[in-house]
Amino acid sequence: MRLLKYEPMETDPFRSLESFFEPFRRSLREGWFEGMGSQSVPLDVEESDEAYEVRAELPGFTREEIQVELENAVLEIHAKKTEGGDGDQEKVVREQTRRLTVGEEVDADRVKARLNDGILSVTLPKSEHRKPRAITVS
Repeated sequence: MRLLKYEPMETDPFRSLESFFEPFRRSLREGWFEGMGSQSVPLDVEESDEAYEVRAELPGFTREEIQVELENAVLEIHAKKTEGGDGDQEKVVREQTRRLTVGEEVDADRVKARLNDGILSVTLPKSEHRKPRAITVS
């Protein structure tokens, strides 16, 4: 026999509506007002026996406007572009950031990144001792 803790029903019907809309309100506060112009970078990740391949869509950014860092097994892609601000033009700052935990098996010394037609490709080679290998059964 399983015992269940008694949970009385909510007496305030609007409290459940409040909790329902809270994630939406929070995203508006954090994403719209505080992070105006900031977006997340869309990613595709593929794994092979040799490496992980991360492709990020960053159209309109140049190599100089993109930073790629790998620290404590976390890959961070950050792009920032400032446009306008001359004379009558309004200054517009466009930022995109994405963090991805890649694990300890990545060989940080051999990571390579390249930008081609707005697609950033980051190759994260696996450490030699972490690669899968076939073991012969005797």
